[in-house]
Amino acid sequence: MAPTDGYWGKVTSTIDWCEENYVVNRYVAEFWNTISNSIMIFAPMFSVYLAVKQNLEKPVICSNMSVIVVGVGSWAFHMTLQYSMQLLDELPMIWGSAFLIYGILMIESKEGETNKQLLAFLFCYAAVVTAVYLINKKSSLS
Repeated sequence: MAPTDGYWGKVTSTIDWCEENYVVNRYVAEFWNTISNSIMIFAPMFSVYLAVKQNLEKPVICSNMSVIVVGVGSWAFHMTLQYSMQLLDELPMIWGSAFLIYGILMIESKEGETNKQLLAFLFCYAAVVTAVYLINKKSSLS
C-alpha cells in the first residue's frame, strides 16, 4: 500500500483519484501524471519560440502561453495534491479556455477589432466560476 503523506504533507485537494500517491518517491504524489504534464509545458514553449521567431500574431503566442500556465499548474497539483495547487491547475483552464474561445470567435475579424460584449461575457463567466469555486471550498472547510 502506498504512503498517504509525502514531502508535501497531508492531501488537501478535493480530488485524488488519478493514481496511488507517493509510489515512486516521497516528493511527487502522482508521479506519472506529473511527468505527463511536461508535454503541456515544453510543446507550447517550443511553439512560442517558433511564433516569436516567425513574428506571428500575439494571439498565437498568448494561446500557447495559456497552455503553458495550465501545464505548470497541473504539474504542481499532481506533484503535491495540495488545494492551492489544485487552484493553479483548474482556474487557468477556465481563464485560458475563455481566452481561446475569444480568439476562435474573433478569427475572421479585422485586425485590431475587438468585441467588447464578448470580452465582458467571457471575463464575467470566468470570474463567476472562480468565485464559486473559492466560495464552495471555503464553505466546505467551515
